[in-house]
Amino acid sequence: MSKLTVILIIFFMVGCTSTDNSKLGYNGVTQSTPDNLGALQTLESLKSNPDARFSNQSGWIIINVDVADEQAIYSFTPKSHPAYPSIVKREIVERNGAIHIDMSAKCSASKAVCDELIQQFLALNNQIKQSMQR
Repeated sequence: MSKLTVILIIFFMVGCTSTDNSKLGYNGVTQSTPDNLGALQTLESLKSNPDARFSNQSGWIIINVDVADEQAIYSFTPKSHPAYPSIVKREIVERNGAIHIDMSAKCSASKAVCDELIQQFLALNNQIKQSMQR
C-alpha cells in the first residue's frame, strides 16, 4: 500500500474540522491566468490524466494521483461550499527521511472564507501527521 493511499484512508476517516481562523498571510487568487489555472480548469485538466483516480466524499471531488513524479490529493469544493470553486492540493513529499505534506490552494472566495478553508485543511494535515506518528 502506497503512502498516498494510507494518507487518503486517514483523510476519509478523519474528515474536515474547523479551527481558529487566524491570519494566514496570503492573498486569494480570484482570476486564472495562463500560469495559474483556476480550480475548474484544473479539474478539467485532471479529467484527461489517466493516472488520476476520482472519488466523491460528501460532495467534494477528491482526485488521487499516485505516480513516480507526483503523489498528490486534489480536493475540489462542492457547489454548496462558500469557497466554490476552489481547490486544495496536498502533495506527499519525503525530505530527510521524513514524510511531509506540501499544500497549495486556489480559492475563489473572499479572504475570510478562503482563510477558513485553509485552516480546515491545516487542521486535517496536523491530524494526519499525528496519526502517522503513533
